[in-house]
Amino acid sequence: MLLLAQSSLWHWTQRADLALDNLAIGHWQLARVNAIVGHHEEALRHAERSLEIARDVNAAAATEIAADLPAVASDVVAAGVDPERAGEPSPGSELGDRPAYLLAYAHEAMALALGLAGDEATSRYHQAEARRLAREIDDDETRESLLTDLESSGGALLQQRD
Repeated sequence: MLLLAQSSLWHWTQRADLALDNLAIGHWQLARVNAIVGHHEEALRHAERSLEIARDVNAAAATEIAADLPAVASDVVAAGVDPERAGEPSPGSELGDRPAYLLAYAHEAMALALGLAGDEATSRYHQAEARRLAREIDDDETRESLLTDLESSGGALLQQRD
C-alpha cells in the first residue's frame, strides 16, 4: 500500500499536466498510508506538505475569484488581472468547491498525524477546521465521505496509538 501511494505521487510528478491539487491529494494519501503503517513522522511530513499545497490552491482560487469582482470606487486593475480579458470566466472557476475539499482533507491528515504523535490539542484544531471546511463542500457524497473519514477511520487509527 505504501509503495502504491509513493508510486502514485511519483507518477503525477512526471506528467506535463501536473496540477497542484494532484500533489495535495498525493501527499494526503501518503500521510494516511504512513499513519496506517505506523510511520508517524512521515505521516506528519506528508500531511504538512498536503496542507501547504492545499493552501496554495485555495489562495490561487481566491485571487481568481477576487479578480472577477467588479471594481468598487476605483479603476485600478487587480494584480495579476489582464485588463483585456475583463469579464471572461476566471481560469479557476471550474474548481468549484475543490479548494475547500483539498483543505478539508489536508486538515484531516494533519489531525490524524498529530493525534498519532500525541499532540491532542493541535489535532482537535485540525479536526475542527476540517469540519468547518466540510460545510463549504457542495457535493453531498464528498462532504459525507470526509466527515465519515474524520469520525471512523481517523478515530480507529488514533486508537492504535493508545
